[in-house]
Formats: sequence, structure tokens, C-alpha cells
Amino acid sequence: MRYLLQLFQRKISNTKIRILFLITIPLIIISVFMVLFTGYNIALEINALKKSYNISLKHFSEKSENEISKCIKFTQAFENNSVVLPALMCDYTVSDLTDIQVSLKNAAETFDTIDSICIIDRINKMVIGQGKYSPISEYFSETYNYSSYDYDYWNSFKFLDAAPYRIMSPSIVTESGETKNIIPVVFRQLNGTKINSYLIVNLSLDTLLAGYNSDKYTENTIFYVLNNYTGQIFSTNSDDSGYYINDTPLYRKLLSESSSFKYTSEDGILSIICLYSATDSLLGYTYFAKTPYLDIIRMQLPNTLFTLLAVGIIMMLAYILALKNSNKILHPLEQIAKTFNSDKSLDYEGTDFFEYLQTSAKYLIKNNSELSNILPYAQEKYLINYLNSTDYTIDNPTKEIISASLPFKHNFFCSVIIQLYPTNLLYDSYTNAEYINIQNGFYNIVKEYFIAKFDTFIISSEKETLYIIINTDNQNPLDEINGILNKIKVCLNNDSEYVELFIGLGETHEGLSGLKTSHNEALNSLQITPKSRPNILFSIDKTIKYIFSNNDESNLLNALIANNTKKAMEIINYSVQKNENIDNRSLKQLYSQILNTILKAIRIKKIPFSEQGKYDFEICYELLSKSVDEIYQHILSLLDLFNVRDTKETIIEDIVSYIDDNYSNSMLSLESIAQVFNINSSYLSVLLKNTLSIGFHDYLNNLRITEAKRLLTQTDKPIQDIFHDVGFNNKQTFIRAFKNVTHVTPSEYRKNKHAR
Repeated sequence: MRYLLQLFQRKISNTKIRILFLITIPLIIISVFMVLFTGYNIALEINALKKSYNISLKHFSEKSENEISKCIKFTQAFENNSVVLPALMCDYTVSDLTDIQVSLKNAAETFDTIDSICIIDRINKMVIGQGKYSPISEYFSETYNYSSYDYDYWNSFKFLDAAPYRIMSPSIVTESGETKNIIPVVFRQLNGTKINSYLIVNLSLDTLLAGYNSDKYTENTIFYVLNNYTGQIFSTNSDDSGYYINDTPLYRKLLSESSSFKYTSEDGILSIICLYSATDSLLGYTYFAKTPYLDIIRMQLPNTLFTLLAVGIIMMLAYILALKNSNKILHPLEQIAKTFNSDKSLDYEGTDFFEYLQTSAKYLIKNNSELSNILPYAQEKYLINYLNSTDYTIDNPTKEIISASLPFKHNFFCSVIIQLYPTNLLYDSYTNAEYINIQNGFYNIVKEYFIAKFDTFIISSEKETLYIIINTDNQNPLDEINGILNKIKVCLNNDSEYVELFIGLGETHEGLSGLKTSHNEALNSLQITPKSRPNILFSIDKTIKYIFSNNDESNLLNALIANNTKKAMEIINYSVQKNENIDNRSLKQLYSQILNTILKAIRIKKIPFSEQGKYDFEICYELLSKSVDEIYQHILSLLDLFNVRDTKETIIEDIVSYIDDNYSNSMLSLESIAQVFNINSSYLSVLLKNTLSIGFHDYLNNLRITEAKRLLTQTDKPIQDIFHDVGFNNKQTFIRAFKNVTHVTPSEYRKNKHAR
């Protein structure tokens, strides 16, 4: 330290200072430039990846759909196959089966894309497969088992429109212990010729994806096919295939983005997603590639390591230079110490510099009484941590730090805690800003009362709370303290209907350990003050009491998404009517939940509105400071945002109402709805997506899962009956869809609700 003090006496020339800056500043600039250069190289690599995948994904999409179209045209040629056609007409004998099976096998081997071909004999309830002739129940459960289409599905399968064939959603199939991704195509007509059986051509999605994998830009890239309508993804990687991603951020991004974007998964892994989705797609799929961001970093690893090494060397040089010239940093502290110390007789020569600085600060406080009631921020935090710790003893180093840093003159301490909270009535008459003014004014009065009578230290860093530490030489100052507290209570006589005052008072104890004891006594005794007048009422019950169930919220959200403001208004008014006897505070909480549901619908439908730049909680916070009538009127104004009409309004409302009324019908589909309303199914899909801002299948699943949740909690129906009642054909499909929405199985959902 003496060496440092000697350095303080040295004169530093302007030339040396200039040299210091001329050396360190260029070093820092070079380091920043090298870091930016590395970032630039990574950005170039990402752009190259995006460009490569944008081309390959489009090429793969066109190639895949062309391949599927060829297979469909090839299959229609069975119209002229004299061996297979009788089987399709259900006009065959057992002796014909061998020739039929051989013909089906030869046809399947014609295209690599075709995995297998089979015929469902609807009259005899049999399946003719490649080398297999068995009942429908046996074939689809043991021989060729679809995860998405079980025996019941195929046994009751029907076409809901006049199309000659239907391309089904992909499914994982198990055959002879092997799993694979399959796209079933079901035919009921061949070039206009109606057949009595169903002809199923199973297209291999794995074969299509195998060609896809040859275009990998990095080793860890995974390619996927997304069914836009069901939200199911398929990949050659079996661990990632067959999952439903609907109602996830990734699914929403894939439907809303057009080329590429960055995505962070739930496990925190950052990836680059490149995608392609044709508007005139035969299948309605989105093709995308997922590349870990670390792969890009690894490709630039040599450059990155070189840059880090160079930056490390440069920063080390800058550090050495800074360390060498550190004495220049202490020079301003010397000037501060001299400024603090007005006692000219005190000299720091031969004294530790930091001791000198501390002594000067104490001297300043001693000669300025106003500063004695102000706790510096760092000391305040240190003291709060000590008071709130679970350790009731105080070690000597801690005691020395507190004693040396805080000017406690006396040995006895008493702790007072004061809290001020608004009552239910306050926000009916005042705004939040006005309440803050009331609170600040009250706390200033409290400080003046105590500082005038005692050596007092105020800690106000916690919201709504004042910690008051009284340092005194009187072993029993409680009478004087209670006198001050009574004056404080009188100050609130005119405002006691709007605010609640809580006071905690500890006994007087000796030493810093006693201060901690008094503080804990004050915390334990913290309670609302008694009524100063008979007509003053304090709200002790802070329980929120209102009724707005999950079912109410789901129905309101669905109505808003469908632009059905009339139904939404009925739900809101019915909810208000159910809660007509609750207090204003609880009513505001009800409005808050309704408001959050409306804002969620606005975000989903991407409706522009005046406050769209704010977070939902900010909008709610500002609105809840107003009266209940103003809140209700604001909710009505938000509902008007959903009344944007267009020329398709009537037909869309009819279609959405039709879906709402018939969602429990397991045969409900885009094709069946299109047939009812006499419009093209592809156009209907786009129309619904533009109107609801979510896909048809997502909207249908939301309705079904909402009803399923009601049946699970309000009835004792078995799950086996519930999934049929809400429109699912398959129990496994129902469980998977339910879990995607609620993150629990139906059984767990029922158990959790009953446990409450």
C-alpha cells in the first residue's frame, strides 16, 4: 500500500497517457473486428444452407408428388387387368386367389414407391393381400397394422364424396415386426369404372424420404414431412416419426412462415428450420429440414478457434497494460478522500489508503446530522439480508462491518414495520397514480414523526413496506413509540375506507443480535390496526370469489375465433349474471380473465388493434385501475374487432355453425362438409384457415377435446364411450390428440380434477 501511495505522488505526463490510449484502443478495435468477422462467416454459412434447402425442398416436393401421381395413374390401369378386376368386382373363386396375389405383388414391385397393394372384399369381409387371404379383423391387426387406422376404421370405411380415390393421412405401419411410414391411397373407381371392393395402394413415405436425405447440408440435419391438417410429422428417423406437433410453437411457425426461421426447442437446442409448402399441393404437406445451429458453428470451428485465440492474446495484452497503469485509476479516489476530509490536521501519510477513505466518510457523516438517517444502498441491502437470515447469531466480522459502516450511536434497538395497502373501494374512486401519491405522502409523514424523536434509520427498498430501526439509549421507549403510532393512525382517519394500515412492533433489545430479535418480533406481530371509528370498515377477506370455468373460457375462445360475436356476448353476459352478487374486486378479476381470453383470440387471429404493441398483462393492469363499467365498455369495444365482415360472411358462419353442431360425428371431414355446402374441399380448407386462423382439423380437435374434458369431469362415463361420443374412431388417436392439447392423458386429467 505504501508503494501505491508513493505512486500517487508521481507526475504523469500527457505523452504517457496518450501512449496508453494509442495502444489499448486499437487492440480493442481489432478484437471487436475479429469477432464481427467470425459472425459474418457464420451468417454466410447459414445463407448458403438456406439457399441449398430452399432448392432441394422444392425439388423433393415436386418429385414426390409426381411419383405419387404416377402410382395413382398406374393403379387405375387395373381396369384392364383380367386377373385383378374380378376380385375388385367380388366375382372370384378361391382357386383364383393365387393368380390375384401374384398379380398384386408384381404390380407393387413395378414402382419402388409402392410398398404393397391389397383388396378389401366388402361383401365377404375379407382382405386379399400379397400372399395373404384373411378376414379384415385379422389382416389389419396382425398382418398389416396401421397405427392410425384400426380394424373398426376399415370395417366401416366409407367415401363421403364422389371422388374416385382418397389419399389418406400418413400412418406408421407394423408388418412382420418392422415399422414403416406409409401413405394409403384407397380407390373405389378405376377410370370411371365403379368397383365393389376397395383397392388400397400403400405408398412408401420412407422411400420418398430416402432420396430426400441425399441432399443433407450437414450430418445432423433431419428431414420431415408435416401433414398440415393433422399436425403429424414423419421422418426416416424413427424416434422423430409419427408425432403430433399441433398446438406447439413449431407447428404455428411452420404454418405462418414461408421459407426459413430460427427455432429453439423445449430442451433449449437452437436450430435452423428451412421449409417449403406449395399452395397447389396434391397432398397439402409441408416439407422441412431441421439443422442444429451447432452444426454451422462446427463448420466454422477452425476460424472460430483462431479468432478466439487471437482475441485472447489481444485482451491479455490490454489487461497487462491496464494493470501496469492501475495507479492512475486510484488517483481520483485520493482526490475524493481529500474532498471528504475537512479536518486539515488529518493526514493520510503512513496510513492505509482505504482506511483513510473510510475515516473521511465517517467524519463527513458525523458533521452532517441529516446524513445519519440515510442508509447507502449497498449497506441497506447488507442489513436487510442480515435481518432476514435464519441465523440468530452474529459473527465478529459481520458485526464489525455493520458497526463500522453504519453510524449507530446507542446500544439499544427497536424495530417497527409499517405497510399500507389499498382496499376494494379505492380503485372505484382513484387511479393507481393517485394511490401512489397517497402512499408516498403517508410514508413521508411517518419518517418525519420518527426522525424528530429518535435516531432513526429508514429502509424503504421493499414495495409497500417501511422497515424502521430505532437506535436509542432508552431501554423502554415503547410508550413514546406507541404515541407516534397513534398519531400516524389519526392521519388516516379520512382515508381509512380506501387504505389498510398494518403495523408490527418489536420489543427493545440490546446490540445487533437484539436488533435482529426485535425485527422478527415486529414481523410476527404485523397485523391490521383496530378500527379508529365505528363506521370505518377494513377488508380482511382478500379471497377472490367468482365463477368462470375452463369450459366457459374454451367456449368464449372458440366463439371469438369463429367471429361469432353474438355467441361471445351471450357467454360474457351469462358469466356476469352468474356472478351478480360478488364484490367489485372479484368482478374485476372475472373481467381480467375474460379480457385475457379476448386478447388471446386477437393474437391468434392476428387482428390489428390500438394496443397491440403492449403485452397482455400491461393492457390488463392499466384497465383494471378503472371502474367496472369502464372495463365492461372496453371489453365491448374489443368484441367489435371481430365484426370485420366480407362477402363470404354468411356461408362461413353457416359452415362454422355446422361444424359446431356436428363435431361429434366421427365421419365429419372437409370432404363431407364441402359436399353439404357444394364447394370445393381444397377451397373450403383455405377459407376456414383464413377465417379461423387455425386449420380445420385443429378447430375440430379443440371442440372435441373441450367436450371430452367436460364429460371426464362431470360424468362417470368410461373413456371407451367418451372418445366415441366426441367423434373419434380410435381410442389411441383420441388419447394422443387429448395429450397434445392438455399434456396429460384422459385418465390423468380425470384423476387430477377429482383430486381437487
